[in-house]
Amino acid sequence: MRVYMSADDCGTTVLMDVRGMDTVQISMEGQNLDIECELGSMCVVAVYCRYGDEIEPYLGWIRKVLGGCEGKAMIIGMDANAVSPLRYSKYVRTGRESERRDRELEELIGELDLEVLNRPSDLFTFSGPMGESGIDVTVVNGGWLERFVCDTWKVKENWGVSDHNCILIGVESVRGKFKEKIKRGEGGSWEPSTGRCSNQNWGGKPI
Repeated sequence: MRVYMSADDCGTTVLMDVRGMDTVQISMEGQNLDIECELGSMCVVAVYCRYGDEIEPYLGWIRKVLGGCEGKAMIIGMDANAVSPLRYSKYVRTGRESERRDRELEELIGELDLEVLNRPSDLFTFSGPMGESGIDVTVVNGGWLERFVCDTWKVKENWGVSDHNCILIGVESVRGKFKEKIKRGEGGSWEPSTGRCSNQNWGGKPI
């Protein structure tokens, strides 16, 4: 088990139980791991957008990481400290500052053509003494979508001691999913079927 975290005022930590991986620490705002597994390679990024800070520096950091990892499959787990119904957040904060923060994040997602993996959940991603909300978002880039499929995104309660609930993400390779579909289709009849339907009557109206 390896733990990757900033030596300074820690904002993000990545804990991985995978052998033989390389890691590069970018800054205290986030962690960036390149991993190799049976499904293939991907870049796993964790980002913490501090509450009360301007969100633009964090979004700029994400732009730099995506630019430096062009062509790679990337998945980003973000404590955005921002909510939006587009990410199935249950509560939408009010106030100009919150609205601006949410809008800037949505613009980044559209600008970089990212895909949101969040799915509806009865549980909150953030749940603790300070309250409950859905401020965590998981996004992937086009390179990830070309190689992988997300079949599970679930908020798991009581899996840790943080005030953020753990999020379980199930991933399959696109190639494996394609093979599975072909296998399910085996044994069927694919012979061409011909016939006349001009004399059929549906609801009294000839076709």
